[in-house]
Amino acid sequence: EKELAILAPGGCPTERHLVQAYRRKTLTKFQTEAEQHAFWAQLLKKTLPEVARWAANIPQLEDAIRTALVKRGGLGYLPPTPQTFPPSEAFISWVLASDALPMIAWLDGTSAGESDPPALFECLRAQGALALNIIPDRNHNIAQADQRALQLKKLAAVIDLAERLQMPINIGTEMNKAGQPFADDIGCEALRPYQHIFLRGARILVGQSILARYAGFAYAGRAARAEFGTDLRRQNDFFEGVGGLPPLTKPRADHLTSLNPTQAFSLLQDSVRRQAWAV
Repeated sequence: EKELAILAPGGCPTERHLVQAYRRKTLTKFQTEAEQHAFWAQLLKKTLPEVARWAANIPQLEDAIRTALVKRGGLGYLPPTPQTFPPSEAFISWVLASDALPMIAWLDGTSAGESDPPALFECLRAQGALALNIIPDRNHNIAQADQRALQLKKLAAVIDLAERLQMPINIGTEMNKAGQPFADDIGCEALRPYQHIFLRGARILVGQSILARYAGFAYAGRAARAEFGTDLRRQNDFFEGVGGLPPLTKPRADHLTSLNPTQAFSLLQDSVRRQAWAV
């Protein structure tokens, strides 16, 4: 615990910190590099040359440790159960109570749970899910050509479904292992067709953050339902309009904070109409 605590000064260690702590512990436990490599080779069931190659690239070694110890089948992996994971209805209710957007988490469409996207979306939307989160890198950054083609096809299908349902799309994942890109390259050949969709989703979510914080007007809140009803297209246009304004500066944030929610909402409405801050 001591080794883990210093890696997560915020007090919220993740599996990335846990894997780092495992690797760093071997540096003090074993005096020589050869001993360290021998330990990992035995634990990971890999050859010494493989471990030596990974050790020259720490993210690769930590990814191998992560796969062996904290992912499915690993020593530190606990399968999800009703006791360790809340039912989706309870989780979505908690997210809604936080004035946030419950999202459908999409991996790559190859699992049984994601084999029928319309059914999955129908189920989770009935529970209150309002947006979709995907990890584009998992769907196009694939070496095997036939697998890449399959997952790109599934990616296209799920994006099309979300668009038809007017569900904003958020992209990316938590930085749970070293070596991940800081941001997805949405201008690359595979993702370029969806670039405008991803940017629209980002603007909608920025708008949600601003409107919820300063105007008490959360995307899933009572006020938004009263304003837009079931007209999701108009709702998305408005939230995107707020999110598309120039970045919020501290003086503007201070001014919004000085207003009551009704005043702040009026200012934001006016800003969207002007396509510039009305401050």
